[in-house]
Amino acid sequence: MVVSDADAVMRDGYFELYTLVPLTQGIGSGLFCPAIATPTQKNADSISKALVAQIRTVDPARILRAVGSISSADLSKIEDAMKALLLAQ
Repeated sequence: MVVSDADAVMRDGYFELYTLVPLTQGIGSGLFCPAIATPTQKNADSISKALVAQIRTVDPARILRAVGSISSADLSKIEDAMKALLLAQ
C-alpha cells in the first residue's frame, strides 16, 4: 500500500520515491498492525493487516498497478500506527 503523497516526495523534480506499508491477511495484531478493510470482488468483507513495522521506500517504477484503495479512516489508522512506531522509545 502506497502511503506517500507523490507531490510531497518529488521536490524540485530531482527524485521520487513511494513509501509503502505491506498488507497481509495472515496473523497479526497490535499497535503496529492495524486492521483495515480491503474489499475485493470475491469478498466484500475482506480485512487485511497493515504491517507498519515493515515500512519501506521504493522507486515508483517498481509499482506495476493499483489493486484497490482504502478509506480515509483506515488510512488514518495506518498513519497513527506509523507515528507511534517512529516515536516509540
